Amino acid sequence: MAYHTILAYLPDADSAGRTLKAAAAIARQSGAHLIGLYVKTGVRIYYAGSSYYDVGMLETMLDEHNARHDEQSAAVKAMFDELERAETFPCEWRLADTVKTDAVPEILNHCRSADLVVCPNTAGDKTVDPEDADTPVRLLMEAGRPVVVIPAGWNGDTIGKNVTVAYNASREATRAVFDALPLLKGADNVHAVWVDPALGEGENQSRAADEIAVSLARHGVKVSASVETSGDNTVARAIVARARDDGADLIVMGAYGHMRLREMIFGGVSRDLLNALPLPVLMSH
Repeated sequence: MAYHTILAYLPDADSAGRTLKAAAAIARQSGAHLIGLYVKTGVRIYYAGSSYYDVGMLETMLDEHNARHDEQSAAVKAMFDELERAETFPCEWRLADTVKTDAVPEILNHCRSADLVVCPNTAGDKTVDPEDADTPVRLLMEAGRPVVVIPAGWNGDTIGKNVTVAYNASREATRAVFDALPLLKGADNVHAVWVDPALGEGENQSRAADEIAVSLARHGVKVSASVETSGDNTVARAIVARARDDGADLIVMGAYGHMRLREMIFGGVSRDLLNALPLPVLMSH
């Protein structure tokens, strides 16, 4: 089992470098076909109560919008072309154009035929347009594909060599573990951790994560398992602390085990982790 098609969503030049670096590191392991995608969206016009736009103003806004996209797409393509020249795995550049102001429907058209999607983290980023900030979450919820989210500031040399798996026997966590198998099988170390397991009376809490570890070991994964308590931390912070103690370069976990609306209002492990993401995370829903 290996990833044969990886799609990297590259929305801007600022995040493209780290996104491409992570995607290339994964593609290199199996000689996967790497697709770089830039989406040119339609212009957004925000109306206030007293706003008035004449034809000339609208034309100016459209020209400026198109110029920004042309500049960004050219910069991103130059970075992609440089990577393609340096690598031996096959690369494919895609420039998509949509009249919609929302890029996600167009991204979904491309990523549903991929084995893995890689994108930058914009969740909780106050500098990003609110319509774009939720892109990683929407891809997780709608793509039906595992998504590797790359945080701002990440500049690691490896991804998937030392992995912390956050497991809790949910459907989402189980899917994430097996979606990550191509990486886990090639990892030097994998640590499966179950934070705050809810077990019945008489059940052995210390062995809660053992069954998934045994299953992974049958696939040839070099894996250990433990149980953690969150204590005064949130579950998300406990997972991050475990990953840091492990020296991990990747976290694997399920995404949005509860209804999305409930997670948005009350918070949740997925949302907490994305809002303070310190290292790449592979998530599945």
